[in-house]
Amino acid sequence: MPVLIGFLALILALYGLRMFTRASPAAMARTIRKGGGAATIALGLFFILRGRIDIGLLLAS
Repeated sequence: MPVLIGFLALILALYGLRMFTRASPAAMARTIRKGGGAATIALGLFFILRGRIDIGLLLAS
């Protein structure tokens, strides 16, 4: 079973690398910008839910 999981991880990594090398720079920049913004808001909400409102509001704003 671990060999099967490792093989699946290898196939997914190779597929991801192929998609990364074929993507246009403009599309990559747009995706990273939107993904980074969404991750920052999610991290801010996480801090707010954990009680660190000061850091959460700073990140989510």
